Formats: sequence, C-alpha cells, structure tokens
Amino acid sequence: DSAEIARPLLERSTLLKDPDLIEIIRMRTDEHRMAIAMREEVSESVSNALVEYGNEDVIESLLNNHDAQLNKRAMEYLVAESRRVDRFQEPLLRRSDLPGDLAYRMYVLRQQRVAVFVAGMAELGGVNFRTAWRIFSDSGGESFAILAKAVGVDRSQFTSIYLLVVQARDGGAPKAPGVLKGILSLFDRTSEANARGALQ
Repeated sequence: DSAEIARPLLERSTLLKDPDLIEIIRMRTDEHRMAIAMREEVSESVSNALVEYGNEDVIESLLNNHDAQLNKRAMEYLVAESRRVDRFQEPLLRRSDLPGDLAYRMYVLRQQRVAVFVAGMAELGGVNFRTAWRIFSDSGGESFAILAKAVGVDRSQFTSIYLLVVQARDGGAPKAPGVLKGILSLFDRTSEANARGALQ
C-alpha cells in the first residue's frame, strides 16, 4: 500500500519474514525501504537488499540502526562508498561491528579528516575527545603508540597509521621509516594489558 499506510506494518510487524521484506525492498519505494531499515531486527540478507536498492537516506538509516546486521561484504562496500558520501562516515565509525583493520579510519586520515579519526580512536579507547586529541598532538608519538596498542592495532597497521598521523599532524610528505624505530620499539615492548592500564 502507500508508504503512510504500510509504514507501521513494515517497521513493527513480526509476521513479515525476510523473503517478504526483500520482495518489498525490490518492488516498492524508498519510503517503504526506509521503514524496513528502521525495524528492531534486520537480518544480513535484508540489509544486503537495502544496500543494493536503497537511496542514501535509506542506507544512512540502516547504518544508524545498531540492531541491523551487516556482513563484511556489505560493510566493505559502504566503507568504499563513504569516500563519496560523507554522511555515511560517522554512522560507520559508531558501529561496533566495523571490521577491526581500521581501513576506514586510515582513509579518513589520508583525507585530512583528522577530527573524525581522533573521535574514532577516542571511541575505541574509551577516552574523551580532548584526551584523544592530546594523544594525537603529542609530537613524540609514545602516547599514540600506547593508545594504538590498547585498542588492539597490530604492528603492521600501527606502522601505516603512525606515518599517516605524522603526515596529517605535521604536514608535508610522510616521514622516512627511520623515524619509527623508537616508537616501534616501545610498541613491541608494551603488552595490550599494560597499554590499557596506562590509558586508564
């Protein structure tokens, strides 16, 4: 039916199963898709259909629905799309199921979206934005190494991210790998548990 009449059923009815919802997503309007994106439970297959057929408003609502399940393939696509659609970025950062490789955070850092990156690291580390900003601004880099270790960044990821941090913070070309020697030594010596304790 029209979106106004269909919306309550699409948002709340438990009688509609995944095949029904996917058929509606394929055949009806973005208003119908928006209602489905706001359901209390959205399976991976329904999310995939919303990503495939929905407009940007629908996808943003889906990303903001933390009860919606998104598989890795859909997430990778949305991370790539976020380069073009800025408003996907914050909802992606807030999702607890964002893949742990920090590829998206590295992307925003490359684009000088420093504040978004710092906010993401603050969220992961359980610290406030001001503290995360102080860590980011520390020219020595030791506190950033501790934060990265505390949130589970692995060595190869840390190398790439740290060079990007230096570039974004100080400007100009990325620094030579030689500048990493002392920071990597600290990163390697510090256990994740000790890093979390230091962060606290």
